[in-house]
Amino acid sequence: MGNFDAKPMRLVSGITGAAPLFRDIMLALNASATDVLPFSKPEGIVTVGICPHSGMLVKLTARERFPSSSYKAPSQKNHATCTRC
Repeated sequence: MGNFDAKPMRLVSGITGAAPLFRDIMLALNASATDVLPFSKPEGIVTVGICPHSGMLVKLTARERFPSSSYKAPSQKNHATCTRC
């Protein structure tokens, strides 16, 4: 993404410059997709609720997936100490 004359783009971020173009390209490329299968969680992956601010466990907020072999549950009981939620 850039100017045709190779001059630097000023006051343009990815969200205002490249993202709209990327979105349009992805929509066009996937317009005829009819055999898309839903994603299924692989074996050995656990889903846990986390607070997006503190990273502490919650019941129903952001969900993250981790390899079960590398996930260790935090020692806290809940995220009551998070001051941003």
